[in-house]
Amino acid sequence: MSKRFSVMFFFFTMILSACAKNGGITYTAPELTGGWSIKMNLSGGFDGLVRNIEIDSDGDFVVADEIRQKTVEGKLTKDELEELVKLISSLKFNPVETETGCADCFLYHVEIESSERKMVIEADDVTLGDSGMGELTQFLRGIMDNALK
Repeated sequence: MSKRFSVMFFFFTMILSACAKNGGITYTAPELTGGWSIKMNLSGGFDGLVRNIEIDSDGDFVVADEIRQKTVEGKLTKDELEELVKLISSLKFNPVETETGCADCFLYHVEIESSERKMVIEADDVTLGDSGMGELTQFLRGIMDNALK
């Protein structure tokens, strides 16, 4: 009986280790020095949403809803810009599988560029929680939603 248990335990352990998402690799955002920018493309969902936001280091932003063909320009408040810098600086991205087969999920494509370093990361609704980029994408989505009201 103990040999059977040992074999089952071995296979169970192998299956779990094969399901590991990234082997513990975590990426951090580039240091925000000089002029920097962040972009997010939000696409998908039941209605086929396609929205973009771009924010530069002085807080100027452009939000576009490609389906409604609406573009809005604005400027983050000082508090919003400070929160964004904090979210980017503390970002620890864990690579996740973005091909989850979720037909109605949103896909979050984020690019952070500072000096000569660029970071490109992606997640969908299924993997967003494990990716480490949930708070950042929710912040950016809030700016988008408020601008497009």
